[in-house]
Amino acid sequence: MRRAVSTNEAPPPAGSYSQAVRWGDLLLISGQTPRRTNGERMSGPFRDQAEQTYANVRALARAGGATMDDALRVTVYLQDHGDSAEADAAFAAAFPEPRPARTTIVCAIPFAIEVDAIFGIRAS
Repeated sequence: MRRAVSTNEAPPPAGSYSQAVRWGDLLLISGQTPRRTNGERMSGPFRDQAEQTYANVRALARAGGATMDDALRVTVYLQDHGDSAEADAAFAAAFPEPRPARTTIVCAIPFAIEVDAIFGIRAS
């Protein structure tokens, strides 16, 4: 059965979607951006924005019963290819070994970075 997962420790959706959805042993997290829990957009250094984005992913993973260790697949969207090295460093800091599968896409987004993810939930 599919159910929405939400938390006040991540920014609210900016549209008509769930922060995350749990379906069986999978947790699918909607694209997270460098926004604070009150929805305020961050500016400043790319690394700070990336860290906030991963903090949002982490909060939703926790709300859905997972940890960053449980990430299976991550998609990273970048506004600027020049941020690739810093994006990779932030990814490496956010996810422990073995790191999840990842695709990085450079595209026209209104944020420096956006991240969505799929997590597996371990049986308890």
